[in-house]
Amino acid sequence: MAQTPMEITIQQLAIVLAVAALVGGFARLFRLPMIFAYLVAGAVLAGTGVVPEATSGLYRLFGEIGIMFLLFLIGMEINYSSLRLVGMTAIVVGLGQIVISAVIGTMIGILLGYPPLTAGYLGVIMAFASTVVVVKVLSEKHEMNSLHGKIILGILLMQDFLAMVALVTLAGFDAGQGVNAGSMLGTVMIAVLFFVFMLWVGRSFVPRVMHEMAHVQELMFVGTIAWLFIVAAVATKLGLSIEIGGFLAGIALANSSEQFHLSNRMRPLRDFFLVLLFISLGTSLSIANLSTVIGPVIVITLAVVLINPLVVTIILRFMGYHHRTAILSGLHISQLSEFSLVVAAIGARLGHMDPTIVSTITLAAIVSIGISSFLMLHSETVYRFMRRYIRTSTHDPERKVQARYDVVMIGAHRLGRNILRNLGKTKVLVIDYDPDVIARLQREGIDVSYGDIGDEEVLDGIIRARPRVVLSTSPDLEDNIGILATLRLATKVRATVIVRAESERDAAKLYRAGADFVLLPHLMSGLSIGDVLRRKDSTMMKRWRTNDLKYLHENT
Repeated sequence: MAQTPMEITIQQLAIVLAVAALVGGFARLFRLPMIFAYLVAGAVLAGTGVVPEATSGLYRLFGEIGIMFLLFLIGMEINYSSLRLVGMTAIVVGLGQIVISAVIGTMIGILLGYPPLTAGYLGVIMAFASTVVVVKVLSEKHEMNSLHGKIILGILLMQDFLAMVALVTLAGFDAGQGVNAGSMLGTVMIAVLFFVFMLWVGRSFVPRVMHEMAHVQELMFVGTIAWLFIVAAVATKLGLSIEIGGFLAGIALANSSEQFHLSNRMRPLRDFFLVLLFISLGTSLSIANLSTVIGPVIVITLAVVLINPLVVTIILRFMGYHHRTAILSGLHISQLSEFSLVVAAIGARLGHMDPTIVSTITLAAIVSIGISSFLMLHSETVYRFMRRYIRTSTHDPERKVQARYDVVMIGAHRLGRNILRNLGKTKVLVIDYDPDVIARLQREGIDVSYGDIGDEEVLDGIIRARPRVVLSTSPDLEDNIGILATLRLATKVRATVIVRAESERDAAKLYRAGADFVLLPHLMSGLSIGDVLRRKDSTMMKRWRTNDLKYLHENT
């Protein structure tokens, strides 16, 4: 009995997910990026014929839905007040990197013997990084709110806007010999008006509806998905992509009090569809004839992986950011975008590019995504390796510590913020990498410096401050050991060093490294509660309750 198309699709999907899980397990075992594992799984599936070209379009459709979900979550979680803090940086770096990379890409195309128009396409293709890949890695590493995470996100949003303009420009070739300027301008105006409309809807209408739906969890979940697809459908009717529709749908929910709960509910759906996207990209590996394209693939991949990060790093250093911030930001702009494949496909359809060149770009995109995923996942290790060969510059507008302080505090989130409340008029310098924390402390009149404790320049700034106490609220064991090692070698600093640990084992290591005191929040709170219960001191508990209620009233 012949199988129906549905039965065939279900069987293929079962095999696809099983292979992805198996390859992903090996990748986890060898500490390889999961994105790279999914690309390899796609190549394996294509080589065995499990996902033939006739059906791979279905997986690409799933992938597009995954991108829509991803941008929906970005729009819902993005903090525009914090993005404004790095807005000018994102504009300068984004535009500078796009222009320089496009020029270099065009020159590489000419050197490879491509026709001028094809070389111009290659320049555009090499100028953009993958929002999907970068945001997924930043989310997995919990670095979305870091300074370099904010800068990267701002750059990617700038790139996405210009990518939309580029697609509209290419669409103008369909109607005639040149660019349809009227169509391009009209589409951009529609996008801007739609964006403004969604902001208005998100502030005046959607939050109230979501609050009412929140009484039934299943209704809120289904209603949110319905809202996403409705906005995406409207976007396509207006000539925009479903990805842009997803982003705008998320923006409308950014002011909803249920946004965090919704984000957690949506992530599994996003991850499922994105897995299929990367697998479908991996299937493209079987298309290219390696013997004819391997040379150009190597050249294009090396140019993207090396030149784009270098351009971003140099611009950020010129703007005064620390080496660490500049290098980590650059490492994340080191791959071709899925947008590259769209541009290549359009170029082939319009007759501007040879199919072999499209295969070259496809393979270069996949290889660059695999390499950059590894670089991003191990970005701290890469930075520490590069730091050995970096000559520290005296030019440091990001912030140079010159005054002396009684206390230098590293990190001012929940634990650090509560410690600050009880320091009174003590002269304190706070070092943090979260723009939101920086802005809040500046409003409160507290001296604050951008920076991450993993940055050698930040450690030098602590030494220059000559504090009585150095307090690290960061739970990162390696960073805290680095602080202890640096301060013990500094002859001019005799500070009491207090660090935080997440486990008893880490605390023991920090004491052996020379910490004067190690904060174990769960241990301290447990001992305090136990002491109050043992002494039956209800007065102390009432005092804690009063202080807690006062704090909650002031901060909620």
